[in-house]
Amino acid sequence: MREIGGQQALLALGTDVAQIGFVVKDLNRTLETHRAMGPWRIYTHDAARVPGMHIGGIPASFKFRLAINSAVPQIEFIEPVDGPNPYQEWLDEKGEGIHHLGFHIPDAAATTSVMEALGVRVIMGGTGYGRDGSGAYCYYDTVDLLGYISEAIELPRKRWDPDAVILP
Repeated sequence: MREIGGQQALLALGTDVAQIGFVVKDLNRTLETHRAMGPWRIYTHDAARVPGMHIGGIPASFKFRLAINSAVPQIEFIEPVDGPNPYQEWLDEKGEGIHHLGFHIPDAAATTSVMEALGVRVIMGGTGYGRDGSGAYCYYDTVDLLGYISEAIELPRKRWDPDAVILP
């Protein structure tokens, strides 16, 4: 990998943090503790809901639950549910806690092309998670460059209804 600086990666992602992502063992227990930060919208994602799911560019199938609130930056809690996946690996290696910072970008594919040209490894991602097949996300291994994993988030035009909503 050629030598690059964190500034170059941030220029590809933008500098406004849109989301702080945490990996947790038990989403329900976490939401009980953080209920006051809601309302929380809960979603289940798997290969059926995210048809372009991949790990390192290789098609993958695993399941995870997530809860997001409306704060700025948004808080996201992620619980791995099924299948080998980077979220479970994180829990096994590091335990619960901050996993990534997310940045809203207009085009995940274009951002990924820039990041790959910079030599930044893609950890995982997914496309088509919106109700209309829009939306994409991609995690990049920017730990050595920035001190954290970075996520590019291309918001879907239309979201699925949440599995549940938990009010404060």
